[in-house]
Amino acid sequence: MGSRDNDGGHQKLTIPDLETIRGGSCSAGLLRELKTALEVSDVELAGLVGVPRQTMRRRLRQGTLKRHEADRVVAVARAYNKALDFFENNHESAIQWMKLPNPGLDGETPLERADTVSGAHDVVVLLHRVEHGIPL
Repeated sequence: MGSRDNDGGHQKLTIPDLETIRGGSCSAGLLRELKTALEVSDVELAGLVGVPRQTMRRRLRQGTLKRHEADRVVAVARAYNKALDFFENNHESAIQWMKLPNPGLDGETPLERADTVSGAHDVVVLLHRVEHGIPL
């Protein structure tokens, strides 16, 4: 999973492949990694990934996420990874961007938008457009 590199920057989160997600063997540890990377509370993370706090705790004890849970968690992790790429591995800039309202997302913060799979995709697309100079 993701971690800090030697100079204190953050590495991207490790995204499981589709077969791992489909097979129901996605590590629940991705929840912990995502919480740390996004600098959010358990309550905020639960709302973001659509998994109740008690269920998150149970999944962490069991070690794996259900297919639909993994799909949401992975979508948010991809949005974070894209922001980290965009900001050249500058975690602080990526997190600040994800927590500020964005006109390209109808005034929502990227984290607010990322609370669904399609919303997380919107965040990735927005970053791709900006990265390549495509008008919003």
